[in-house]
Amino acid sequence: MLGLMKKDLITAKKQLIIVAVIMLMYVLIMGMGKSTDWLSGMFVGYSVAIMSVVPITMVAYDEKNKWGRYSSAMPISRRTCVVSRFLLMLIMTVVIVAAYMLFSMLSGIEDAIYLMTVIASLCLIISSFILTVAYRFGSDKARYIFMAAIFIIVFALSFIVKDSAATDEAAAAISGTVENLLTVGTAAVAILVYIACMAMSVRIYARKDL
Repeated sequence: MLGLMKKDLITAKKQLIIVAVIMLMYVLIMGMGKSTDWLSGMFVGYSVAIMSVVPITMVAYDEKNKWGRYSSAMPISRRTCVVSRFLLMLIMTVVIVAAYMLFSMLSGIEDAIYLMTVIASLCLIISSFILTVAYRFGSDKARYIFMAAIFIIVFALSFIVKDSAATDEAAAAISGTVENLLTVGTAAVAILVYIACMAMSVRIYARKDL
């Protein structure tokens, strides 16, 4: 399983380096003088971007190089191939959260625990959803489905939150107790989605014609 995760990391290494460099440039150049809220939003955006692109890249390389047929001749079960990739997404999420923890300590960002939970939950949910869709429909269709889903979510949010004032009022209304409940609830939903998507992906890949 460790060998499979290493293979996937090597596959996605180029994209990971590119996104990391761009993110660092934004922090150093565009982030100077910005508020901590802006920096946190930027960090969340790039974290989601990383966890959106990497799973599709891994599946796309497997499809291009016929990895499924090659692995069938090896003592590796299809279940192991899927589970190892989901575990890699979990490890990457932990690394991103650790990076944000360091970032928040250096920047003096408040409510870091809640924001770290949101980042971890978004990364797990998005990567799990994309992997499941990619296993079911292929990497090309997964890209279009994901872009359509993002468009619908952004379009819906534009009606729910019409202006920044409404956002500020909603944020001010969150007390410590409610925030704690939201933190626990968000983490619970992310874990359930992660487990459900992993189980679905194992089932889909086991029946897939390679």
